[in-house]
Amino acid sequence: MNIVKIDSPKNSRIKLFSKLKERKWRKKTGLFIVEGEREINRALQSNLVPEIIMVEESLGDKVKAYELKALEIKVKDFLIISQRCSEEISMREKSPGIFAVFKYPESRDISSAVIRKDSICLCLIGVEKPGNIGAILRTVDAFGVDIVLLSKNTDVFNPHIIRNSAGTVFNINIYQVSEDEAADFMTKFYIISADPNAKDVIWNVKIRFPVCVVLGSEDRGVHQKFLNISDTKVKIPMFGIADSLNVSVAAGIIIYEIVRSKFNQSKNMP
Repeated sequence: MNIVKIDSPKNSRIKLFSKLKERKWRKKTGLFIVEGEREINRALQSNLVPEIIMVEESLGDKVKAYELKALEIKVKDFLIISQRCSEEISMREKSPGIFAVFKYPESRDISSAVIRKDSICLCLIGVEKPGNIGAILRTVDAFGVDIVLLSKNTDVFNPHIIRNSAGTVFNINIYQVSEDEAADFMTKFYIISADPNAKDVIWNVKIRFPVCVVLGSEDRGVHQKFLNISDTKVKIPMFGIADSLNVSVAAGIIIYEIVRSKFNQSKNMP
């Protein structure tokens, strides 16, 4: 393992790591950056091995701890960086001072997805904002959703997705598919689409498993292709003047109701 100390934010490697904030540079290099101990540790727990680990020199004992960790998991380069370098790389208002650079892993093939009789799938094709996707993935992890479908165009390791998911993005079975692939895969499930114009409210619907929930963007809603193959459409009743909820909030409500139904049904099984 190479151990290098870098003081200047103008260093070519620091400049490159800073550019990884932009999608075009992540795509060009095939690299993405993770910052923060929680997020990095969750990436490591999912057996991703970084190319590089960087720790701000001012963090004292953590420098040695991460150096030993980098040596243990056979990281190529361990960089000890200055606070100015750390601030140059970070997307946060206050840099955590700990970063890891990873190669993009290969995408999972949807044919490898395991469907159990009580599986929950979530289709997010059409949801575009990384912050919303990240927040939804955090809910997905919390409630044990088995499968998530995302568009092929979604950059799963966008820094906003990583941070808003609290690093849980690394622990979720995500499959990136086209609309046609998603529609074909969903035929194996009872399909529920979120639709503000639906007649049924979520808590009045008898959930059948395995189930797939489809959410769309806040402005355009669920794609017509998915509405056409849905077994039912549901809405979340609202009692104020707002005519819509943030999609991550809607996802939390609907997923919770489905998990509650799953739990109740399992209790009533002979």
